[in-house]
Amino acid sequence: MSTDNQTKAREPNTEFIVIHETVLQSWARDASTFMLFAGLIGLGVIAESAAMQWAGMLVAIVVFVSRTGPVKMRRMTREQAINHLVNGEGV
Repeated sequence: MSTDNQTKAREPNTEFIVIHETVLQSWARDASTFMLFAGLIGLGVIAESAAMQWAGMLVAIVVFVSRTGPVKMRRMTREQAINHLVNGEGV
């Protein structure tokens, strides 16, 4: 086994656990994402820039694909997260 493969084998997997997210925080996150690509498209229309409009559309496609992909955020309560980490599942 090469040293690169040995290094990769020892690297721990990084895992993020979202303990709590309110409905308002979720809406704010979604609204900011929407405003990003809507703003790019809107500025492209105002500036009559087809390139900026396409950039906004590409951002929208990337966001859509990344949100509908196989990776799902796992949300837990505080107690579930503690149990997950204590039981060695996350370490």
